Amino acid sequence: MGELKRLVEEGKIKYIGLSEASPDTIRRAHAVHPVTAIQMEWSLWTRDIEEEIVPLCRLSQIIMRNHRKIYCLWVSFVLSS
Repeated sequence: MGELKRLVEEGKIKYIGLSEASPDTIRRAHAVHPVTAIQMEWSLWTRDIEEEIVPLCRLSQIIMRNHRKIYCLWVSFVLSS
């Protein structure tokens, strides 16, 4: 995270995001530099992030971006056809 913070300060990147991070990882990363977005699998089948991660993102003003593996598989099938 320290290296990403340096890249932001140098103007080489604008934002920092995390993917599939635990609540502890999000807290530690956000303490070093504000995290802009989190990408997590969130669907009707995987709702466990609603207990800790969603409230943490609301409190820290972090954007939640969901992705679904089923959707990704469908897109790869459509594009390969």
